[in-house]
Amino acid sequence: MKTKKEEKKKSTVKQKEKEQKVHLSPKDVFMHLLVIVTLYFSAASFLTLLFQYVNVWFPDPLFSGGYTLHYQGPLRFAISSLIIVFPGFMVTSWLLTKEYRKDINARNMRLRKWLIFFTLFLATIIIGGDLVSIVYNFLDGELTMRFFLKALSVLLVAGTIFGYYLWDVHQEKPARDLRMIAWPVIAIVFAAIIGGFFIAGSPQQQRLYRLDEKRVSDLSALESAVYGYWNDKGELPTEMNQLSPYIYTGKIPTDPQADTTGDQLMPPKYSYNVTGTNTFELCAKFSKSSDDASSSMSSYIYSKGVNSWNHPAGRYCFSREISNDTYPTPL
Repeated sequence: MKTKKEEKKKSTVKQKEKEQKVHLSPKDVFMHLLVIVTLYFSAASFLTLLFQYVNVWFPDPLFSGGYTLHYQGPLRFAISSLIIVFPGFMVTSWLLTKEYRKDINARNMRLRKWLIFFTLFLATIIIGGDLVSIVYNFLDGELTMRFFLKALSVLLVAGTIFGYYLWDVHQEKPARDLRMIAWPVIAIVFAAIIGGFFIAGSPQQQRLYRLDEKRVSDLSALESAVYGYWNDKGELPTEMNQLSPYIYTGKIPTDPQADTTGDQLMPPKYSYNVTGTNTFELCAKFSKSSDDASSSMSSYIYSKGVNSWNHPAGRYCFSREISNDTYPTPL
């Protein structure tokens, strides 16, 4: 008569033998690596998104130069990453869960356990590293509220990942219904993405800002060409075509939306007008006001001062004066 202890031992031995028969296929390696990599990328992107929310809602001139929209680039990148990568993580996790339910031994593969413990290790490193960085910025003068919210974001994201996988690795069988976990996570990520669109602006709006940036960049090149002409000739050019040799491309720029057929339904080409002996103006039609510009490029193009490129929406001319102190007339 076998004792319960012997039967349990025999059952354990059989279970281990069965687990050893589970072969690691290329598909298993791919799926497990994919779910971990997409998890890392999704978590990093979500954390970046939360950080940008804090930067925008609680601007600090010490770190942003007074220009809160400097964070638009990282914000849009985080949103793009979550839109592409996060669904991949959810689908891959769902497929692996289905596989585990079919074959419980697949859940006990060494590769999976190694990756889970590596995730726990990495989550710990991220928590420590980010907290060190946040504390450093706090000691360097960052606002207390920014410090608190960023620290809380790191603890929530990395702590949630750490807690879930620590719980999961000790489960002998996959949970019967993960929807109570999955749906709230999906809802939170979805809400964060939607909120990001309100801050970053729609693609159509962003294109209009980028077009205006191109116009300002072109006018800046024309301005430099006028200064070059003055420095060489000692007088202002009478026509814009005379500036070609002084533009690095050798070609007079045109409005990115100008109609090449000559039809003025689209924004007209740039214009150059001489208004005095050493004064001139450059004109263009803008889609948006520079006060609402939402791109990182605007932080240095739309600067304050005499030669500012700030503009309203619509047709606008920038007046410029050549000073003999800066550009003396050649002898």
